[in-house]
Amino acid sequence: MKKFFIQDDVSTAKTSSILFFISGVIAFIQPDILVVRTLASFFGAVAIAQIVLLGPQIMEDSIPESWRTANAMIAAVILLDNLIDTGYVARELENPIAREPIFIFLNFAFLGYAFTTEGNMSNVFRYMIMFGASAFILVLGAEFFFGVEIPESLDIIFLPVFFTWLIGITAGTYTAFSNKQ
Repeated sequence: MKKFFIQDDVSTAKTSSILFFISGVIAFIQPDILVVRTLASFFGAVAIAQIVLLGPQIMEDSIPESWRTANAMIAAVILLDNLIDTGYVARELENPIAREPIFIFLNFAFLGYAFTTEGNMSNVFRYMIMFGASAFILVLGAEFFFGVEIPESLDIIFLPVFFTWLIGITAGTYTAFSNKQ
């Protein structure tokens, strides 16, 4: 059991990538089984925080030291926000916290992640992250900052955007860390 809790960073990043992908799919499906939604939300929160926290290891020397501290801070905010949301999922309550600014900020961080991992992550996954993050920033930014309402009938358009973003982050991180071994 000790080995599970004290994994090396490569194993942690790869495990987190898989967990985040699974939790993202479950979040999209939204099954009627509350415990499945709650567990997926919890493990997804931990996994995305780990991916953000370990991101500088993929970026290597292409970033200043302050980015390592910033990534730790971003990971802490993302973890806290998602754990709070997990509590609302578990209680089947509507979350009163406006999460859009946190998600916009996270996607700015993922844009930086994609731009700075050139040469260390496959360009296909980097471009998937850039496309998905940019789309989320534009849509959520338009809604949050400018009050532009996107009709719910257009939600189906964001299905490929969401999965492009999800696959880019998870497969990109997984393969980048696999190449580090």
